[in-house]
Amino acid sequence: MAVFDKVVRGGAYRALGMPQFDYLTEQQLQSIQAYIVNQAWTDFEAQQAAARK
Repeated sequence: MAVFDKVVRGGAYRALGMPQFDYLTEQQLQSIQAYIVNQAWTDFEAQQAAARK
């Protein structure tokens, strides 16, 4: 979570064009991370199911 926080709220990639979201609360940050992880698993499972066909 610390790296995610540094990237999203801390602006670690501002020089590369990613905006800094320093106004997000800790709960919002955790919710966003949970959403991203959930989407990644959903996509992975769909990919695995397609490969079995």
